[in-house]
Order: sequence, then C-alpha cells, then structure tokens
Amino acid sequence: MEPQQVAAFLPREIIAYILKLLPVKTLIRFQCVCKNWKNLIKSPSFITDHLHHSSQHRPCLLFHEFLNHDFLELYLLNCEMQAFEVQNIPFVQGGLWIVGSSNGLLCIRIDRYAKVISPPPLLLVWNPAFRDVRSVFPTFPDFEGDCYIGFGYSPIVNDYKIVVLYLSKYDFQVHVVEVYSLSTGSWRNIEVFDLVGLTITGQPAGFTVNGAIFWFGYKRDDEGGCECVTVSFDIANEEFSFIPVPDVDVDRDLRCRVNFTEFEHRLTIIFPTMTENPVSCFIELWMLEEGTYGSGERWSWAKTFVLSPVDLHPTTIWRNEIVGVCGLLPGEEEGPEIVERIVLFNINGTVLRVIFERGYSTFNYVESLVPVRNIHINES
Repeated sequence: MEPQQVAAFLPREIIAYILKLLPVKTLIRFQCVCKNWKNLIKSPSFITDHLHHSSQHRPCLLFHEFLNHDFLELYLLNCEMQAFEVQNIPFVQGGLWIVGSSNGLLCIRIDRYAKVISPPPLLLVWNPAFRDVRSVFPTFPDFEGDCYIGFGYSPIVNDYKIVVLYLSKYDFQVHVVEVYSLSTGSWRNIEVFDLVGLTITGQPAGFTVNGAIFWFGYKRDDEGGCECVTVSFDIANEEFSFIPVPDVDVDRDLRCRVNFTEFEHRLTIIFPTMTENPVSCFIELWMLEEGTYGSGERWSWAKTFVLSPVDLHPTTIWRNEIVGVCGLLPGEEEGPEIVERIVLFNINGTVLRVIFERGYSTFNYVESLVPVRNIHINES
C-alpha cells in the first residue's frame, strides 16, 4: 500500500505519533509524500513533539577535534554507540569553535584575524541534521578586546538567543553586552551597570541549562577585593545575576580542569581531584540547587564524589555517564608519547569504555527539525 493510501485511512494523530519516532533524515524525505505530511512535519507542534521524543530516546554526543580549529571535523555518537561523521557546512576561513548546542542547533564562532585589530567573530547558527544555517554579524566591528559568547533557548519566550560579552583589552573587564534574537533577527544592547568590575574566565563559551547561560568570572568590588562567581544570564528576561561558586580551589582548578555540565536537569560543576593512587582520581560533582536555606542564600551547591579508575579530565555527562579525556588506561605503561582518548565512565560504577582514540571537545546534542531561518511559525 502506498504512503498516500495509508494516510487516507489513518487519523492525523496516529500519523503524527508514528512520524515523531523517525530520524530527521527520514522525515526530510517524507515531506515529499504529500502536502499534508509536509505541513505536518513543518508544524511547530510536531517539531516540538519530535524534539521531545528524540531528547528522551535518541540523545547523541557531538565531537569536535580540539587540536584543529581550521575546519569543523565533527563526529556524532548515537545511543547504539555508533559514530558518524557529520556533513560539514560550506568552507569558511578562520578559527572555528562550537559555542554551544541547543535543541539540535549549533552556534559556531568563526574568528577572523587581522594584522592590527581583529574584528569580532562571525557567528553561524546551524542545524546539521536539517542542513539549515544562518549567518550572524555582531555590531561592534572596532571593539578592541576579546569576547565571550553564549547560546541557548528559553521556553518562556520560545526563542533562541546569542549573548556576546565584550572584554576590553586594557582592563579585561566586561564593557559591552549585546544579545541577538533568532525570532526577530536583530541585536540589542544590554545595560552593564551590574557587570562593572567583572572579568570572565575559564571556557570562552557559556554553558546553557534551564533557560540560562553560565560562565565563571571574577567580580571586583569598590574596596579592591575580588570574588570568584558563577555568572548567570537569564535568556527570557535578559538579566544577569551572580551565584557564589562552591568551596573549591578555584585558583588551581577553574582555569583548565573545571567544566559546567548538566546532571539530573541541574547545572553541575565537574572536575577531578587527586587520590593517593596516581592513576586514578575523584570526580567532584557540584549540583546547583535553588531554594531558601538557613543561611538565607537563594542558591546552594550539593556535592557528590565519583571514583574514576583512571586519571580523567571530565568534560560532560551523557546518559548518566561521565565523558572525559584520559591518557593512560589501566594496565598501560607510560610511553614516549601520551595518546589522549575520549572515554565513557559509568557514574554509578566502574565501567570504562574508550570511544575515540583522539582528543575532542564534546557536546550533548540531539537531531531535530528546529529551523534557523524562522523560529516562530504560525500554524494554520
């Protein structure tokens, strides 16, 4: 029986339920079956349902080789532990970095180098599965300094936004902030009164969870003091706030060993600490909790330890497993060259699996039908 004949006998709800179980590549082909299927697959409600199902049942890991930023060598690891190379975007010149991943959309930073003053990076919002891309140009072409970028989605306003924090090269503090909305296709400046004396440190790309983007930073006060803070940007309200960091050795750890991740739907700080055994380590997880506590603070951090069988630099958490970079595996002896590997380590046990023999930066990712050309689509 032809698909058109099947569609004639099945209610729209049943067709939608069946289609949402399918991967994006198949759904792109199925848009050619008939006009009704095409309209269904492109409808916002179906895109949302498909995204929710894929997030629950088909979460993926995205890998970008961090030793080579001249082009995007991307690989996708699915739930069946199968790796696939991701079809690249058209060739662009400059240093390429993934800013973040949100609902199947990637924000790509392209640094454009110059002899005197390097212009702000070009930004791309790209759906690799849907092969849709949008170019975004920041509005401060002559700013002298560096910029820290975040990308994420807020269900409250149903919008994806890019936030750029410009740090002056003279005092390394935030002086300009602008936010780009994918739904309006425009930039707007954000007041920086609350950010006076703020320096962003650690990873240049913000981490997004629960409708907010986070960075590590140092906040200087009027008396010359300096406090390490977690900087939070609310995507819906476009407001900044500061959260004290956990009681960790920030001077030692924040620069290279600490990462943000998401665990149990909460912002989590993850980093290794040494044990008496030189070939193993503790992985510290600090999960952010909101509520009213005896101290009167709005936020608190809950600490969890995980023992890793190897000296591991954790990068993220995927499907209840810690993803990290390690050199020597159990039983191996140190050679003239250390080969970095990407491994999975079960957060509740000791199962260790090697998934790549080279070092990559890792991102949680899910294939989706979310468009980048027009985020808000009215259903008929």
